[in-house]
Amino acid sequence: MNIRTGSTRIALTLFGVLLLIVPVGSMAAQPQDFTPEAYVSVLTDFEINVAGPVFAITKASLDHYRTGDGEIVSIESEDSIAEVSFFDDEDTPDDSLDAYLDNIEAAAQSFEVIDRSSRGAIYYAYVAFIYDDVDMLIYAQVTEDVVGTVDLFEMIITNADVFAEELSAAQQEIEIDGIPFLVDVDGAALTGSTTDTDAGDDIDDDAGLSGNPREDARIGDGQTTVSGLDSTPEVNTGDDDGMGILTDSSWQGPVFGHEFGWNPATWYIDPEMDGSIHTSEEDLVDSITLSADGWVTMPYAYLAVIDDQAHSPADYLGYWSSDEYVLGVLIGSDDGEYEVLSSRSRTNGVGVVILYTINGTDYVRVNQMTELEDGTLFMSQIDTSVDEIAEVYDVAMADLTLDGEPLPQILTTRQVERAVGE
Repeated sequence: MNIRTGSTRIALTLFGVLLLIVPVGSMAAQPQDFTPEAYVSVLTDFEINVAGPVFAITKASLDHYRTGDGEIVSIESEDSIAEVSFFDDEDTPDDSLDAYLDNIEAAAQSFEVIDRSSRGAIYYAYVAFIYDDVDMLIYAQVTEDVVGTVDLFEMIITNADVFAEELSAAQQEIEIDGIPFLVDVDGAALTGSTTDTDAGDDIDDDAGLSGNPREDARIGDGQTTVSGLDSTPEVNTGDDDGMGILTDSSWQGPVFGHEFGWNPATWYIDPEMDGSIHTSEEDLVDSITLSADGWVTMPYAYLAVIDDQAHSPADYLGYWSSDEYVLGVLIGSDDGEYEVLSSRSRTNGVGVVILYTINGTDYVRVNQMTELEDGTLFMSQIDTSVDEIAEVYDVAMADLTLDGEPLPQILTTRQVERAVGE
């Protein structure tokens, strides 16, 4: 059964007891060269890589139709089909989701939208349905304007009994421009096979993990330092006496012994900033905030090593994307405006790009967190105006170090540029 009406770009086909979505083309559809392991997008230059052994690329096509262009890549396992597609057309992300879901609903014996919403530039839908007496699940999301006006569509559909396992395999094996497939989606939590405690909502922002050094309007009530703590320790420049070792280009925190480094030609510690260096054995944190000259809006880089056994990087990703963090800590006002432009979750950590407005000026903060070999968590925050964030972020990643090595990094400069639309 092939269906194509309006912006519809799919066909529903029955293979045994499984419902699989496969691409359907117009008269102008062009099959594209691919291998089971790799495909390079024509519309975006993104590389789609599949490591196997569960999934393999089975088809790729470029479709020219009345309202634009569509590029569809099918990636199959024995029990499911994943799809990675790019669309440069007049459809909104909701239109693209509607095209898929309307056809499924028309063919299904029952159809239930479990969750459909958006977060930043990502629009998603999670749906349960029955087809040919088989319980099925589909998760689909559209990321708007990943390159120019091109939207990225990611989808997986399979039997409900194996959804979590199949999604996990797809996330491990499929990468899109170096980013895992449906990177922020937790299949086990969606299907209820694990308990979702929303631990990020319980993160204590007094633990030295959030704040804003730029000005009073961006610090928030009751916060006088970057760390959210009121102490401003004196930092010694000699041998370790409990306050760390400070030079003009590095600081070794006394709690964990990690060394934060910077290029002194660009970055410096502002002696007038309260809490520019903070260390606490009680709170298990070593942190430093660096300022930089050379830009219209002064940038800040906050680096910290913490020991938080109660929360994972994924918990912090949820917290950083919440009103509690952005309005309550970053902006300091319930009337503030913000948008989560992008978020990434990988096996080694998480990252988020947040656009927010203070006194009519748009700022961007890039937060990242990774787990270190000693079990501690490393966090970085790069913050400046939206017009300069990509350049500042690129310089920060080149200039700043942890233990003499480049900072642990989840987001590339290119991904930050895309997030802010550059």
